[in-house]
Amino acid sequence: MNIRDFIKSFWDITRHIVFARRAKVLFYYPQHFNRSAKGTNPFFDALLETCENNGISYKLIEEPDWGTDKPRNPKALKGDALYLLILLLRKMVRCLRPGKPFYLNETIVARILNVLTFGRLLYSKYISISGSLNELFLALNPKGQVFEMQHGIVYHNIISFFGKDGRLKEAYKNPNLHFLFWGEGYRQSVIRGHESELEHRTHVIGYPVKSDSAGIAPTHQEKYIVFSLQFTADWDMPMLEQVKQMLIECLEQLRTTGTQVLLKHHPRYNNVIDIRDIYQRFDFVQETKESLPSLINKTLLHVTYFSTTAFEFAAEGVPTFFMSNRNFPLNNNLFYCEYGYPIYRENKIAYVVNELKQPNNFNAYSRIVLDWYQKYYSPYNEFFSINNIY
Repeated sequence: MNIRDFIKSFWDITRHIVFARRAKVLFYYPQHFNRSAKGTNPFFDALLETCENNGISYKLIEEPDWGTDKPRNPKALKGDALYLLILLLRKMVRCLRPGKPFYLNETIVARILNVLTFGRLLYSKYISISGSLNELFLALNPKGQVFEMQHGIVYHNIISFFGKDGRLKEAYKNPNLHFLFWGEGYRQSVIRGHESELEHRTHVIGYPVKSDSAGIAPTHQEKYIVFSLQFTADWDMPMLEQVKQMLIECLEQLRTTGTQVLLKHHPRYNNVIDIRDIYQRFDFVQETKESLPSLINKTLLHVTYFSTTAFEFAAEGVPTFFMSNRNFPLNNNLFYCEYGYPIYRENKIAYVVNELKQPNNFNAYSRIVLDWYQKYYSPYNEFFSINNIY
């Protein structure tokens, strides 16, 4: 950001926070969530629309991310100057109170910030995502409520909620901090064993991202087996070799099914492992660079190790088969042990493919996985938003 842009950001945030009419709700999020076609945050778009349609006043502030390639949201106030001020105050307080927990230092930062902004950052409701400024908002207005929006898959004892000892983090024990989930399945997974601490502070708001999904996938004339590969530098070479071997074992079984196979690499593949021998060994296999939406429309069966693309395929009624072997059994697979994926736990891939080639079977399994998906991604609940958040 150059000096001119910074001055403009400083003036805009000052004008809207200090001089503009006070709003009821503050939405705050980092710039890297601007993933919609319009350059907005799709996790907030539906909630903002609810506010606009029901006369609920709000402010939307975008925290800068100078390392992202995502655009700036044309509908949001640029929070660059505010964010830099907060970073400066944090550094100052940390120097004065070394060794103190972050959430306790945030109470000091909040007091100073309240003075510097004339108390104009006091809102009755704050809505954030990825934990952005949660502790600060709680300290700014101890009588207000902060709602944290789910932004990725969550599960039991997830590190963002719980420490290594499995106990709820101290900063997350504040009774004014609430959590919004996309579906009851996710909510139940996170609070399991912690119901007394979280039951009354966790809510299902539904999946707020608008989708062009047509629901259940139609039967197709041309059907492929699509593998979502996960070869990235996150794994060491022995692990990469293990997953490659699972892939080869699946392809060996698929020789007799007469189906074509498409392999789609992870965006961060970067040639971390050589699989050219697979294309030479199996003439019915080829790589694809097509987008997921275009692939879903011609997929008979989706296959992966444990990629979250299984949810995306399930949204269109396309079943997923999870690769495994004796070293990586399905009992340890997140989708079975945590999310209760409903099919194919005991089946071989060749059997599954031959089953799905029968149209009635494909439609039946489509309905099963779509019902499962909706447990985790329920429709956005505008009524809940109006009556429980705003």
